[in-house]
Amino acid sequence: MSRSADGRNLAKIFGTFLFVTTVMPSWSGRRKYVHVHAFPLTDNVKTESSAVDPADEEAQENEYETSALAKARKLHPPRALNTYDAEYEHAEFWEEHGTLLKEAWKEWWEKEVFAIISHNTDNILKESSDEWLQPELSKALDEAISSPSPQSEEKVKSFWVSTPTEGFSNETGQQQRHRQQFYTTQQLPKGVYTTSSPLLTPRGISYLRTLLALARSSKIPTRRPNGMNRNGVILDKDVDGAIPVNAIVESFVEKMLVEKVVRPMGRVLFPEFVGCGDDLEYFAFTIQYDGGKNENADADGECGHINTDNQEIDNNGLTKDFELKEHRDASVITLNINLNLPDENGYGGSQVFFRPFPIEETTTTATLEESSFDKCTIEDGCGTVTFSPGMALLHLGAHRHGSLPIRSISSTGQRKNNRFNLVIWLFGKHGDVRIAPHSTEEQMTLRERW
Repeated sequence: MSRSADGRNLAKIFGTFLFVTTVMPSWSGRRKYVHVHAFPLTDNVKTESSAVDPADEEAQENEYETSALAKARKLHPPRALNTYDAEYEHAEFWEEHGTLLKEAWKEWWEKEVFAIISHNTDNILKESSDEWLQPELSKALDEAISSPSPQSEEKVKSFWVSTPTEGFSNETGQQQRHRQQFYTTQQLPKGVYTTSSPLLTPRGISYLRTLLALARSSKIPTRRPNGMNRNGVILDKDVDGAIPVNAIVESFVEKMLVEKVVRPMGRVLFPEFVGCGDDLEYFAFTIQYDGGKNENADADGECGHINTDNQEIDNNGLTKDFELKEHRDASVITLNINLNLPDENGYGGSQVFFRPFPIEETTTTATLEESSFDKCTIEDGCGTVTFSPGMALLHLGAHRHGSLPIRSISSTGQRKNNRFNLVIWLFGKHGDVRIAPHSTEEQMTLRERW
């Protein structure tokens, strides 16, 4: 099979068996396990010893070379360079090839991924979405959505805390040890919430990370995630240059996170800022901070001076990101999830910092940057959050924040030195972001929130 020989397929053929390799990080241990599954080839997959009509083989090769997938893999996408107001960087390239890329993703899933998942019975990609969310929170959300009441809403709210030591009086010893693996006793800035234990389960994180790794190995070009980060991907069915795979976009992001978690929780926790129509659309993307080599971050992980013109390239040809400058999100509500697993903690620094909120109307960007935050407290919305593996942060998009420089504290493997994140923004139709708070009379009712 010529397409297997060129290394572009996700599977390798040896003899009469198809071997599928899945890298599965262990949740409880420090090692990553490589699971190799073998199963007989189906009738439509021929081994090298099978008799193949040269004419048929040539026809198949010609068909592949003219396919959308082959054409997409031959593209030479421009590299993301800028770190400020770069939303439309190289927009012409992505608009020109947008339709081709969408067709290529569809072909890739149907011809190279779906067959592997279908044949491999012991595969994380075949698990139910019930395995992805924190079970207790998932159950409480289902109850509130199906039968909204003050009691069901309060139960859901109890899972979201500003101090990760709140609300743990009823947890078991196992739950306490599990939580302490992820969280410190830090108190979060006012207006910033996290869940009392990781929002996503280890299986949920592994599911998404596995799909993203497969997508990266597809060699289909992807667009930068946003106007500041350069390393990451957009998860969307409509945006040119995004990854539109339904298993990620529809099942994981849209149905599970946006509809079940982010939208209702944004309405519940920030009722004065999220009204009817303010959160109907979303934008989802991943980002990666590379701690493998960052000599500009100091030993304590405090704010250093990273050269934003740094053009160091990773193994996938993408420009590395080390920090994120202070900014507001183009959203009314933001969910930010650390997709690292517990053994992927070989980095320091990279804390998420928050500035005061709300900011006085007379404050400009220039005066804000010149201001001293020494006297700013968590009650003012200020603070620095150690963003632990598995941790999820929910906050207003207008709450100014950023990420301090990342640095490596481990030399045992590149993936342990990086921080991976999934970010979801909610906003109104046509990208409208409401800033002004709603009056009490304008705020959504309990049923409208759910």
